[in-house]
Amino acid sequence: MAAVESFLPSEPVLAGIRKNLDAYELHRRQVAAQVRWRVPAFLGILAAATLAAALVLNGGVAASERWLSEAHFLLYGGAAFAAVFVYRFAVKPARALQQSLR
Repeated sequence: MAAVESFLPSEPVLAGIRKNLDAYELHRRQVAAQVRWRVPAFLGILAAATLAAALVLNGGVAASERWLSEAHFLLYGGAAFAAVFVYRFAVKPARALQQSLR
């Protein structure tokens, strides 16, 4: 039994590991809370900007083409493309924390 105990870490080492785990867990919770508000806020801002631009575009098209003109579809496609980058920017803190574990 003494041979097995020689491989196990001592109490001070275990205390240090617990301390590091507690610090990591606190930081992980902070990052999770930060990402929880960043994603809806950033995507909401993009959606509001897209809606504002679509409303501006509505002024320059015929009544039968409102919301469905070619310019609108280009705007919607651009917004969908931008949403990918906005989302990646919003979750960047969580990704950085996950990468720091490697």
